[in-house]
Amino acid sequence: MKKLVVAVLALLALAAAACFVFFAKWTAPGRPAPSDGDADSDRPAGSIAAASPANAAERRAAGKSRRVTVKTADGSLIEVELEDDDMAPEDAKRMEAIADALEKDSFAAVSALVADVQTSTNAEVRSELVDALGTFGAKALVDLLPFMADPDADVAESARSEWTMALGEVANESAKCRYIEEAMKILTDEDTLEEMVTELTDCDERLAIQTIVNVIASGTPQAIASAKEQYEFITGEEYTNMADAETWLQENYTPEAPQPDAIEP
Repeated sequence: MKKLVVAVLALLALAAAACFVFFAKWTAPGRPAPSDGDADSDRPAGSIAAASPANAAERRAAGKSRRVTVKTADGSLIEVELEDDDMAPEDAKRMEAIADALEKDSFAAVSALVADVQTSTNAEVRSELVDALGTFGAKALVDLLPFMADPDADVAESARSEWTMALGEVANESAKCRYIEEAMKILTDEDTLEEMVTELTDCDERLAIQTIVNVIASGTPQAIASAKEQYEFITGEEYTNMADAETWLQENYTPEAPQPDAIEP
């Protein structure tokens, strides 16, 4: 009888020890104890929970990258890589919209994104739109303007580069002078301003001097300085005022042949 009691007590001790080990395993630091509400508590060890399906937009909004091949305005193909790992959902949507607009080869669609993308605090998003605008050449000259003064130096430099290349596509001198004037009213980078104002050298003198006078009247301090230097280069005289500029034109200007398709202000 005593032997039976001892055997039973031994079995009870083993069972208690097994329960202790199991409980300690599941309540060890860093590992929460299972609860009745734990959906994975009944899953066999080593199994993987089934992931709910997500559509492409959800995956991209969740931070997945996407590479797309798009056709530019001149017919060439380029690849656009979207890396949105750390992007806010609204910026991921902006990147998606830019890619979609490029896939459609639609300048109107890209242009329509300018106002919204300007409000983004993510420089990568703004840079992506600058690159997209650049594929449309001279069509994008006006839309590139605000990004030329972007607070991010890289975005601003990219926009200025795209703008300068696009300006080279403009043959009409009146239009070119107007684009230069608008750009010089917002820019402060001295090197870029010097490049722009130098473009006036090949334009009709009246158009060039009118542009210079307009910039002096309403440009940034850096633009005003560049414009005055260019005025002196063209006329050989220091700039004083608009009346003196008009007097110089009356005494020295020789009209060029009219240009077709002039763009009125």
